[in-house]
Amino acid sequence: TGYYIWMSRDGGEKIVVDAGPPSVDYNPAHAHCDLLSYELSFDGKPFIVDSGVHGYGADRFREYARSTRAHNTVMFDGREQSEMWGVFRMARRAELIGVEVESNEDVWNFRGSYRPYYDRGLAHERSVVRKANGDWVITDVVSGGSATHAQSFIHLHPRISAQVSAKAPDDQSLAVECASGSLLVRIEPFGADGVSVIEATERPGKPEQSWYFPDFGVACPSRTICFNFNVKNGQAFGYRISRR
Repeated sequence: TGYYIWMSRDGGEKIVVDAGPPSVDYNPAHAHCDLLSYELSFDGKPFIVDSGVHGYGADRFREYARSTRAHNTVMFDGREQSEMWGVFRMARRAELIGVEVESNEDVWNFRGSYRPYYDRGLAHERSVVRKANGDWVITDVVSGGSATHAQSFIHLHPRISAQVSAKAPDDQSLAVECASGSLLVRIEPFGADGVSVIEATERPGKPEQSWYFPDFGVACPSRTICFNFNVKNGQAFGYRISRR
């Protein structure tokens, strides 16, 4: 399936990373730009979520739900991972390069990489690591190609609040404090040039963003963290997720 999963012994903490091909070759109609995206749960409840699917018709959410920006992955220079248009169309596709996984009860180490459809010389490698202290570290590296700018998206479950905090002491970028009840989480980038917390919008002329679709026809406003990076070949960037 291309899904890679780690779960804590009590089942309360779980991550699912998507590192399979965009679709089966004979039926690309339902493919999304979700390579190296993931979902993360704490205390048995969803924290970072996939946006989901609002419907299969040509409604106003269809393009958004299939787009790179609707998933917890990186978008380079505003380009989609795979070439998609219309309601069910997809042509040139992102190419999976490889995946490696190591794990035990407390530590998980995932590494995967792919090439986007528009630049086969560019490789995006992502590592997802759970530290023994419970922190998650998401690290991205670009090699080859001509990418200069990256946006890394993190979609929060609608019950999670988020606000940009003061500058991190050892970096010029900004961290985001997330909360829901007793759950407190800090997401702190490294190598970032800026950060924003995007709210759902229905304003005419604005692209759809920050919506969560738990079921067909159901659209829940949510919040999306977007870290901005200037990309340099071989230079790591990303963020750390820490429970407080």
